[in-house]
Amino acid sequence: MKKKLALLLLFLFLLYSSNISLIAFESEGQKLLLEGKKHFNNGKFDKAIEILNKALSFDLSDKEKIEAHLYIGICWIALNSVPEGERHFKEIIKINPEYIFEKEEFPPEIKNIFDKTKYQFPIIYEFFSLPEIFHPYANDVPYFKFKITAPDCLNLSATRNNQIVFKDRKCFESSGQQIYQWGWRDELVKMNKINFTLLPDKNKNEYYFERKVKLEVEMPKELLFKNNTFQIEGREFLPETKIKKSYPDLLLWSGIAALFGVGAYASFTYNPEKNTYLNEKKYSKVTYITLGVISVALSLFSLKVAFTPKKKEVSIEENIEKNNKLKKEIQPLKEKIKVKQVVENG
Repeated sequence: MKKKLALLLLFLFLLYSSNISLIAFESEGQKLLLEGKKHFNNGKFDKAIEILNKALSFDLSDKEKIEAHLYIGICWIALNSVPEGERHFKEIIKINPEYIFEKEEFPPEIKNIFDKTKYQFPIIYEFFSLPEIFHPYANDVPYFKFKITAPDCLNLSATRNNQIVFKDRKCFESSGQQIYQWGWRDELVKMNKINFTLLPDKNKNEYYFERKVKLEVEMPKELLFKNNTFQIEGREFLPETKIKKSYPDLLLWSGIAALFGVGAYASFTYNPEKNTYLNEKKYSKVTYITLGVISVALSLFSLKVAFTPKKKEVSIEENIEKNNKLKKEIQPLKEKIKVKQVVENG
């Protein structure tokens, strides 16, 4: 019993000691924050930046972090380094996207720079996916709801196993809560987990919002999804095209090849010195050799065309009729497909 009591007292002592050290740790950050603000009020901006950056290394509350970044940003602007000041203003927006600059003791130029930074650095927050359950083939449109800090264009991308499934892009003319409708894709039916990423344009890839979404698809038992097409079990779409050779063309081009072959033979065996033609014109040997070469080339081309199989689109009326009937049967089954989105933090 005494041993257990001693252990309990030791545990309470350790707990008390850790609480004291934690309070001291937190108060050190607050102390540095007050010291940094004092240097700021005395116009010692370099020293204020140094002390306030140290304060940020401690476990401050969000409100205290915002105050530290705000004073550091103003110090940098006072030292003619506006980009550094904007960088700390961005940190404020990340901590509290709805933060409004209301410090009247500072010049209006500071507020203008802060508002400009907020406009140029829109971020997405309070992001969630709705509707949780929808029927994509019954005119139910999936969409995302979120808030954005400034008007901007957003790029939506969906990836699975690092492969892009689809991309989309939409612009929003106001800040606050928005709805982003995205079009359902047939290829998503068989996919399980998909990463959806929303990326604003203006912040130049400094911020993006990602959610891993698990899709649970319920389909009627008789409906199948195969090769990105829907089928009813046991029945498939019938082909509407086939490949065949055109035998009349084969005979035609074979005849043309034979004629050119005869022409080529006559051209190579003709002797211009013993002209037996009735006309009085005489042609050089080069002319007949040229005609012979052309004749051989045309003969070979004719044979190639004649014996190459040709793809002809042949309408098979019975197949088309069956396929149309099958499509009509598939449509009401597709409308019963139910998709559930299970959102996982990415």
